[in-house]
Amino acid sequence: MAYQIDYAYTCHTGKVRTNNEDNFWCCGVRLPVHNQGVDGILAGHTQHWQLPMLAVFDGMGGESCGEMAASAAVEALGFNRISSLTSFEGRKPD
Repeated sequence: MAYQIDYAYTCHTGKVRTNNEDNFWCCGVRLPVHNQGVDGILAGHTQHWQLPMLAVFDGMGGESCGEMAASAAVEALGFNRISSLTSFEGRKPD
């Protein structure tokens, strides 16, 4: 059975910090380490056979350098995602 996946996401600094400490991986899209989040709500769609990956990486809840932890996690996911899709299926990852 074929189906389409619709998704939407946003990310912002919140009310306490001047920088955004969170990050995400949304079908290959991510934020840089130092960012102010995104403007508004971003949306898209993909097909199930494209094996989309959607993930949220929360900062460290009041600890310093939460943006570094979130960025390290998104980088690790991205590296493993690309490596596994390339070696397992021999196809270009999202």
